[in-house]
Amino acid sequence: MDKAPTLVRRAVHAVRDADILTRPLACGGLQISPALCADEAELERLAEGIRKALATLP
Repeated sequence: MDKAPTLVRRAVHAVRDADILTRPLACGGLQISPALCADEAELERLAEGIRKALATLP
């Protein structure tokens, strides 16, 4: 069984608080759907936002 059953929910909230839209997946992952026209700088900002948000989780 999952050792942290609320982890995905908390991760979704943390990433959304960083102004990144995401949703939980049934398998326990997060779905992030960047725009198809996103450039490298936008993708780097997205990745950095996710890193910072996930780093706030206990």
